[in-house]
Amino acid sequence: MSEREPEAVWGALADAKLAALVDLARAKSPFHRERLGAAPVLTRADLVKLPVLDKDAWMAASPPRSTAALTRRLAGAYVFRTGGSTGDPKFSVFSTGEFRAFVKYFKRTYQAAGLRPTDRVANLFACGSLYASFIFVNRMLEATGCLNFPFTTATEPAAVARHVKLFGINTLVGFPSWLLQVADALEAEGVGVEKIFYAGEHLYPDERRHLAERLGARVIASAGYAAVDAGMVGYQCEAAGPGAVHHVLADHAHLELLDPQTWQPAAEGLVVVTNLDRRLQPVIRYNVGDLARHVPGDCACGRTAPRFELLHRGDDALRIGFATLTYTEVVAALAGLPVGAVQLQRERLDRKDRLTLRVETREAIAPAAVVRALEAAKPDLAKLLASGYLHPLAVEFLPPGGIPRLPVSGKLRRVVDLAGL
Repeated sequence: MSEREPEAVWGALADAKLAALVDLARAKSPFHRERLGAAPVLTRADLVKLPVLDKDAWMAASPPRSTAALTRRLAGAYVFRTGGSTGDPKFSVFSTGEFRAFVKYFKRTYQAAGLRPTDRVANLFACGSLYASFIFVNRMLEATGCLNFPFTTATEPAAVARHVKLFGINTLVGFPSWLLQVADALEAEGVGVEKIFYAGEHLYPDERRHLAERLGARVIASAGYAAVDAGMVGYQCEAAGPGAVHHVLADHAHLELLDPQTWQPAAEGLVVVTNLDRRLQPVIRYNVGDLARHVPGDCACGRTAPRFELLHRGDDALRIGFATLTYTEVVAALAGLPVGAVQLQRERLDRKDRLTLRVETREAIAPAAVVRALEAAKPDLAKLLASGYLHPLAVEFLPPGGIPRLPVSGKLRRVVDLAGL
């Protein structure tokens, strides 16, 4: 399907896929039959008749605990893990046919962001331990016709840098946390790249500036908004700019934004996804847990699919006293300081919360400067600190890469709530 078709064209395709999906789920899945009821679903507008799907309930009805969420027996399929940055890993299954079909959506997503068949690409995503990112991207690069260098996160950054220089690799794809470590090795080797595509984590403004300045990359773009459970949901076009604005992959997924209090449609709210092509393990009105806002108006790229802007992950926030602090707010507050990755950590000591900011930096920074910047950006937090309701804010400085990354994926765990363990 052309992404510049009128809405009536891709909308009719989406409605037909949705009606067939709901019929299949009701007929073949005991879990979905019970939760979906009998209300007719013929178009996307009918989705409001159905309940929102809770992640824990869906996983409880899915393998290995149950097969109630499946529409057929578990065979001829891939099993991938989902999650890992918070809580226990959960699992998501794709039939082999779905896996092959979904590669075309990955291809469309990367090409919209600027990937071309002539690119020489270092695939730095995670492989093994049932992670899906490397395998999907590897097949996408093959389908696109790129020269493919399958490094994974297991390759030392210095070795990646040597090969970039040796083969003239011009493109990096991977998780931001790992890309930043590889970037330091590339700078030490004296080489740069033209394009960087990231996924799995948000790339914050200071991190983007660092990559652009140190490597000279002219394209730094999201490789799509996706999750192993929800599938590929959105993509960035070359007109998206440096933010987190994406188009919905409208013939493959339907995105709703719902108010978290009322569960009614909202201009800004929780991301709820229906994947129109997940048929073995259907995903219908699934609460992803992220927050986003609708972006009105036409896009300069000419694509007609709706746009949305990711704000932050639902689990990228901490409740400190009675203030809510998001990772995005902290990064924005520290934008004027020479900091890289940041981790928020909450502890409960003597019946009071203590917030520790773990900050990676290449330069000496006074802890007081970090405290002042955050208090200026978050007056409600500053009042709690001044009143003694919270322990004094602690700041821990580490070198780049000093905050431990998650095994296998190399992702940064941005928020750690020790009080909640």
